Amino acid sequence: MKVKTIALSVLVGVSMLGGTVTAQAQNSAVAVQAATTLGSRYIGNKSGTAIHSTPNGALTGRKLNYGTAWKIFNMVTIAGKSWSSVGTNQWVLTSDLCLTKPVKTYYIDYVPGYGVKVYNAPAGKATGKNLKHGTAWNASAIKTVNGADWIQVGKTQWIQVSYTSTVKPASRYVVYKSGYSVTTYNAPGGKSINKPIKHGSKITVFQSVKKNGLAWTNIGHNRWIQSKYLSTKNPVYTILGHETTGVTYRMNATAYDPRVLGNYTFGYDTVAANLSRFRRGTKLAITFASGQTKLYVVRDTGGFAYSHPNQLDIAMPNSQALRFGRQNITVRVLK
Repeated sequence: MKVKTIALSVLVGVSMLGGTVTAQAQNSAVAVQAATTLGSRYIGNKSGTAIHSTPNGALTGRKLNYGTAWKIFNMVTIAGKSWSSVGTNQWVLTSDLCLTKPVKTYYIDYVPGYGVKVYNAPAGKATGKNLKHGTAWNASAIKTVNGADWIQVGKTQWIQVSYTSTVKPASRYVVYKSGYSVTTYNAPGGKSINKPIKHGSKITVFQSVKKNGLAWTNIGHNRWIQSKYLSTKNPVYTILGHETTGVTYRMNATAYDPRVLGNYTFGYDTVAANLSRFRRGTKLAITFASGQTKLYVVRDTGGFAYSHPNQLDIAMPNSQALRFGRQNITVRVLK
């Protein structure tokens, strides 16, 4: 949108450099404070804003429409109200202006799993209500208070614009390496933060930008990951003829021969596990340190497994079990 401007005439006695000056308002001399803040603003009042011939003066019969952009030439304060000049003899209430271009719908862009606080007025008191990350809200007004923009989403419900996005969120899957996580950053190309996201995770994403030749995607307030690690498809795949659930663990493993213990019921495709982590009958694809992957089924447990929930005891002939020792393994849960 092009910024609209109206020819500026010199206001008698008003200094653009600041200081107390005198302006004519409603046929009486009123002391006002000339401001040095200039720039562009948007009309944040949904009904538009009326134009006055002077600060706090007579109405001109015209108004500026919601969402339109205007260059501000000067600001003055009269009786506690701030007024902004948008052209020759044309003044509007500064409270009807905002820094952010208004749109119809805003989406909550915060930390996944958390909500944004709702206030009873711009920079007012918290109502105790929160708006869920990724949800959509229509704006009925936008106001700038103390340099920050606030969106009205209800009669007495206001949220900060900084916790919203104008981009409709979408669902994506993190595609990296099984058993590993993708690093998140505080800005595109910024610093890493201690909030990694696991391979296969389904997340909500907002806008994407490019920085130094790399594409980055916003996944929540001040959280970004490289776009190349996102996909519209769930990275579920098959292994040993079985489809995985996408759930992968890095665990420790030891070995035992159930027949040495007198149990001839279980075959050598058995693992003993903590049943609060893997219930009986769970199919697991286990990749050993050598790179070999084999299929096992959780059939056994016991005091050892109960005390070591991040460890599996893998059934195999006794001679192999003695050589196996302890290994780091990758465990994929199969459907």
